[in-house]
Amino acid sequence: MTKLIITTLLLLFHSLGYSQNDNVEGNITTKDTAKVSVLGIYPDNFPNISVVFRAEKTDGEPVFGLEINDMNVSENGQKCKVISIDGLSKKKPINIGIVIDHSGSMLWDEKQLFDLGIDPWFIDADTLGRPVFPDEYNAPIDLAKEAVSKFVESFEFKKDKISVVGFSSVVDKTLKLSNNKTAINEIIVSMEADSMTAFYDACIVGIDQVKNSEGLKVLVALTDGQDNQSKNTFNEVIESANEFEIPIYIIGLGNVNSDSLQLIADKTNGQYFYANSANALTKIYEEISMKLQAFYDMVYESPNLASADEQRTLEISFSRPGIHLISEVSKLEIPKEVLTHLEEKETEREYYIYGGTAILSLIAGSLLFFFIRKRRKPKLQLTKVYPNPNKGILNIEVLENTSEKGKLIILNQSGQIMKEINISANERNINLSELKNGLYIACVEFDEQKSNSVKILVKR
Repeated sequence: MTKLIITTLLLLFHSLGYSQNDNVEGNITTKDTAKVSVLGIYPDNFPNISVVFRAEKTDGEPVFGLEINDMNVSENGQKCKVISIDGLSKKKPINIGIVIDHSGSMLWDEKQLFDLGIDPWFIDADTLGRPVFPDEYNAPIDLAKEAVSKFVESFEFKKDKISVVGFSSVVDKTLKLSNNKTAINEIIVSMEADSMTAFYDACIVGIDQVKNSEGLKVLVALTDGQDNQSKNTFNEVIESANEFEIPIYIIGLGNVNSDSLQLIADKTNGQYFYANSANALTKIYEEISMKLQAFYDMVYESPNLASADEQRTLEISFSRPGIHLISEVSKLEIPKEVLTHLEEKETEREYYIYGGTAILSLIAGSLLFFFIRKRRKPKLQLTKVYPNPNKGILNIEVLENTSEKGKLIILNQSGQIMKEINISANERNINLSELKNGLYIACVEFDEQKSNSVKILVKR
């Protein structure tokens, strides 16, 4: 995630026992500028939160070897404990959607032909009109299939899975996510160059194949021409990929619109690679494999115990000599089912607290009464708060020899003021219907004098 602001996904009380500015040294150059990109947040083990991120310099070189002591994490400004950091390949499954262009242009590699001393415009054809290439020529489709097969071999299929989409004028070759290397390679080898280019349609199908998988989701797409057949649009590809947090790694081969392909990669948090000859494909796929397997899986412990906080900010940075970090911003909301679960656990905890402290409260009340009687002017006290838990209507009693106007202050557990209500000393019924379910702290203030604090639980 560099410095990253992001709204986290899940949180739970550690006490409930559930299981889950950068430092700059030396001379900094452009290639030493690093960017951290968050690829996923996972609730593997409450209250521990797993964050998958990519750390790279601007020259594309991954930042390897990050350790716990390099990392700084804070949530809502609170420093967090980093529990572990590992290379993604050690833990999280990687789900890769491979998209392969096998349109008719995948027969032609003008640079390779010119390097062989052959003018592409004067290639002989057989009796069926098919081009006849010299023996030493390797068609892009053949080099692409070879490169993709090597790419497939670089992954660990005990945990990783790959899907395949082949396209020309339409998407005509598909294999759902699989860890069967034989089936994956068979569909790759079966592709033959023919017809036109429906790149955007193929990307949408590739996204659909990986979008519901567990773990990291990535699309790796190859095209050698400009889209001329798709029903889907450029923007629809970007929107769909971002909806499911799927970065798109694109390889543009030969005569492509690099600006458009670069924009798709940038907008989806992926990367773009250009090859002017199919001979470069193997190296590019090797580089992508290295990048995917250089992602980090970091686990930190959330210190925030308030279920009322639906959105939070998460800042992640690392300290490395000579590396300057670039910030990114992203937002997430905590799912409703997680909030419900948190509220239930908080309620159970509060019932336990209230039940276990009933006798102490009685004793404290007696001592308070004695103390008040001994004083000429009683100290401001919030003596009764009921019902507790409440459904949004709260009754209070304030002990104070005054009829002046004051206010009731409601805070969350982080100390933030959630609501201030003007009251008089003899006021009883308070409407808290605007507050969300959760645990809060209440106190009153008259004449700049604040009372004691009392915990209240709103639960509808």
